Amino acid sequence: MLDNDVALVIDDSATVRRIIATLLRDYLGCRNIIEADNGSGALRVLHSRRDEITWIFCDWEMPGLNGHQFLMEVRSRPETAQTPFIMVTTRADRDSLVKAVEAGVDAYVVKPFTATTLVDKVRTIVHRSERRKAERVKVDQDHRVVVLVEIKGHSGCGSGTLIDISLNGALLRLPNSFGRNLWVYDPATLRIVLPGGDGKEGGEADPPIVIPTEVVRVEADNKSGSRSAVCLAFRFLELERGALQRLTSFQNALREQSTVPRL
Repeated sequence: MLDNDVALVIDDSATVRRIIATLLRDYLGCRNIIEADNGSGALRVLHSRRDEITWIFCDWEMPGLNGHQFLMEVRSRPETAQTPFIMVTTRADRDSLVKAVEAGVDAYVVKPFTATTLVDKVRTIVHRSERRKAERVKVDQDHRVVVLVEIKGHSGCGSGTLIDISLNGALLRLPNSFGRNLWVYDPATLRIVLPGGDGKEGGEADPPIVIPTEVVRVEADNKSGSRSAVCLAFRFLELERGALQRLTSFQNALREQSTVPRL
């Protein structure tokens, strides 16, 4: 389940770090595990490897920067604001749990714990993330979103409008004149143009969100009744972390049915 993930395990007890690391390897297939014995050391790891860490397992009671303070630092940084964070602590009181939840913890595990408890917490977070990724958000037509489509080996690019989007894919309406150049499994690069942008990178306006994709479905534009347009569904391929964060913010803005903000 965590075969391609990198986990940061933080605890001032070497024994607890070893137990968590063993569970991650044996039960969840995680092979990339980094350890730190306090919050300050963990912050240094995040600073040097912030684009790699995908899971955090952290104790609360540690000398220096404690787990709650570390959690607040993690959530205050855009690059780690969405990183799954599991607090593993001896604190079993309700006030501590509420305090951790308010700071943005994803799961709370009380020591001593069993392998089943920790594994179930991880699986719950993974399944929740998968559901969130699959949730499609329809675009309010009062806030038209332009998407540029580049086809490998094809000169120029087409311009379409976004119908709906998730973190896994998008549905676009494209002119027939350009859409006929694409078919199922064809690779394409999407550039989602944000308000004030022109789809080009390097300018003063927000650059577009660039997403590698492949076509998974082609269908007639039945809802608009137009024969001059076609609808294409695209599946997103692997996204860089920065692009995923901007896409998440973009989707949240669409969900609120408000003008897309600068990201």
